[in-house]
Amino acid sequence: MFRCRVTSCNYALVATTAWVVVISTTPAASAHPEPAVEIDRLTQQLAKEPKRIDLLLQRAHCNAEAGRAADAVSDLDAARQIDPRSRLVRLQRGLVLSQLNRATEAEAELTRYIADGGEDERAWIERARIRAHAGRMNEAVDDFSKALTTSNDLDAFLERGKLHEQAGRLDEAATGYRQGLDRMPRSLVLQLPLIRVETARGRYAAAIQLIDDALATAPVKTDWYLRRAEVHTAAGNEAAAGADLKSAMQEAERMVLAKRTALNLMARARVLAAMKKDEDARRDLQAVRDMAPQLDEARELLATIEKRVAGNKPVAVGAPKESR
Repeated sequence: MFRCRVTSCNYALVATTAWVVVISTTPAASAHPEPAVEIDRLTQQLAKEPKRIDLLLQRAHCNAEAGRAADAVSDLDAARQIDPRSRLVRLQRGLVLSQLNRATEAEAELTRYIADGGEDERAWIERARIRAHAGRMNEAVDDFSKALTTSNDLDAFLERGKLHEQAGRLDEAATGYRQGLDRMPRSLVLQLPLIRVETARGRYAAAIQLIDDALATAPVKTDWYLRRAEVHTAAGNEAAAGADLKSAMQEAERMVLAKRTALNLMARARVLAAMKKDEDARRDLQAVRDMAPQLDEARELLATIEKRVAGNKPVAVGAPKESR
């Protein structure tokens, strides 16, 4: 990916038919100027050398970074006129067209790039997203899988897993999440959906093992105890679930005593709600709202408790929702 002014980094050379384009492969050590400043600089250079594809590609990237996607497409169109066979131009054009929600054109450009032997993982991932948005789930999954043979793109692992889950293909979802965890062993955002999937397909021991592994190193264990209680409940082991709720409460109390913060009170409120101690949970949640009114989770959990109390029927509460 181009940068809008690289002052200190390593480089890779990407050949086009007419030019060699310098692309940054590691983050710069120092700050870059604003994209608008770099766009002005590149525009001045292009006025002197209008056939420089490398400058057009750099300006296209800067325009896209600045939110000027239409200008980026114009630069890429100009680069394509100079070198119609450039793979790099096709790739960048496809990515920017997708940013503009011109999905049909973007998919066609990315497909041409791939058919011509292009190997950049971003082409497969972006085409997968276009196809998923169009409801072409199998094609999207295939594209994600192709990219993930070599890529460690975390979002791609999550998006493919979500597609598998939506299609009811839980075995494939679990396999995909585990593939990601093999490469990123401590990724919480992969652990959580895998725990959910293993629980949904009745592999309770596997879900509990994942939680036990996390508990072994977690500095704060409250939410992990809550998750394990949920799995035990799903497995019909109420005694084990009760023991985990007790452990969760002990951990939550320890954290609140150590420091009475909104987040620690929020964690204790989750445990209290899971134990159906609604009045105590309400008290903590009101305190959280006073301390951190912007914390949506407190409002949502309070609404869940009110709904349960009003209807006098069980409403599931427990560990926090997964987030990205």
